[in-house]
Amino acid sequence: MLYFNDKLQENIAFAQAGYDFLIHIIEEWIDKNGKENDYPPATPEPEWEPYQPLLSYTAPSKLNLKENDIEAVLWATGWNADLSWLHMDAVRQELGPHGRPEDCDTSVPGFFWLGFHWLRSLNSGNGTGFHHDAPYIASKLR
Repeated sequence: MLYFNDKLQENIAFAQAGYDFLIHIIEEWIDKNGKENDYPPATPEPEWEPYQPLLSYTAPSKLNLKENDIEAVLWATGWNADLSWLHMDAVRQELGPHGRPEDCDTSVPGFFWLGFHWLRSLNSGNGTGFHHDAPYIASKLR
């Protein structure tokens, strides 16, 4: 059984604040370290608007995986991992010395990791590399 909380708006605001902070840091670095004409001037991005159908959807608070024929779950996390929620001893015992996964695969059928550094490459944990691990996991799920 999976249980969900109702923090969509809070999570969207958190993600937007993190993005805005990152952009500020980048622009500040360019202003301090860049020489004139090294970088093009900042281009304002259009205001982000949430996908309205998603915001109007009332998500379930729980979901029985077996009753809904769900055999695999993809879990996406942020930059830091707090895996205290994970109560699968077989998977927890396979975590590396820093308490993080070190491979996409686990010994539990249908349980895979995605989005952590050094799963299959250094870039497994960022936007330039995780998409190389996703097809690998998809092929295993097939």
